[in-house]
Amino acid sequence: MLKKMVWLALIFILALADQISKTWVVSKFSYGLIYPIMPTFNIQLVYNYGISFSLFSMAIYYYLILGFGLMITMGLIMWLVKTPSDHKLKLSALSLILSGAIGNLVDRAFRGYVVDFIDFTIGNWHWYNFNLADICISLGAFLMMLDLFIHKEEGRLK
Repeated sequence: MLKKMVWLALIFILALADQISKTWVVSKFSYGLIYPIMPTFNIQLVYNYGISFSLFSMAIYYYLILGFGLMITMGLIMWLVKTPSDHKLKLSALSLILSGAIGNLVDRAFRGYVVDFIDFTIGNWHWYNFNLADICISLGAFLMMLDLFIHKEEGRLK
């Protein structure tokens, strides 16, 4: 169990970094205004009341999304605990996904929405705003797919 504490510490540090970045952005930037940083990168504070890409953003879905997020987070924690310590790629993936899930879950529980602020544009093309938790989730999902590809001969999830 001591080896798992390293992964739990990583989850805590990444979720904390996500919360610190969101708190900083909320305190320094005005809602909706675009603050150019580089030609294709901006900071734009927006609130996401739904899930990915603002799906299900109506208030009637709030408790459903919060409860579903909590169940997924608990399931991921159980998966992490049951994963053998030598499966480092899978543990990395789960830790990243969990840190992002916790970061966004904390927002949803205490703010009622998720703070998004990273904004990329190329010409007139504008990607959806996101945050550090979303980056962790995406990177973790990529690592999980990589782990599944590398260990495809095992034929099952561990």
